[in-house]
Amino acid sequence: MRKNLNIECDKSDIDFLQLLQNKLSCARQAANVSSIPDGIEDYKVTLYIQAAIDSLGTYQWLEKDWWDRMKIKYDLPKDVNVWIDFNTFQFYIEE
Repeated sequence: MRKNLNIECDKSDIDFLQLLQNKLSCARQAANVSSIPDGIEDYKVTLYIQAAIDSLGTYQWLEKDWWDRMKIKYDLPKDVNVWIDFNTFQFYIEE
């Protein structure tokens, strides 16, 4: 069951999270081996995959860092998963 925390996130914070999520999605797609066309030289494939994995790791870290900062900024619960409603900008938890 969803429990609203009655805390609204700033639009700039939401915009940054959405940017991170878009970049994460692109990095996941890039890290998928099936996205590499046939006939590419092995060393180029290796460089591509390494870059995709580095990108994915960076954006995952940045997303976690975003949540850590939001928990401090908005005094959110630290011992449970907190979610955000992108339509209302409200933080909530699932009980």
